[in-house]
Amino acid sequence: MFEDVDCALCGARDEERLFPARDKMFPGQERFSAVRCRRCGLVYLNPRPAAQAHASYYGDSYFYSANNAGAPSRLSITGL
Repeated sequence: MFEDVDCALCGARDEERLFPARDKMFPGQERFSAVRCRRCGLVYLNPRPAAQAHASYYGDSYFYSANNAGAPSRLSITGL
């Protein structure tokens, strides 16, 4: 389940497709498109997985590091 989205930074609907990509951690048949907003330059997925599908991509054990010390931080998908 995917959804088309506007640029989250400037709200434009004017993007150029950069390249196709696959999930490297959990390879499947889905292909994602990385796009760049022509107005502000933000790079993002479009279309992207819909909110209802996030749990299938980010399970209970999903962690990422977002601080300078490299300590893992839990990603909350409930607010996405």
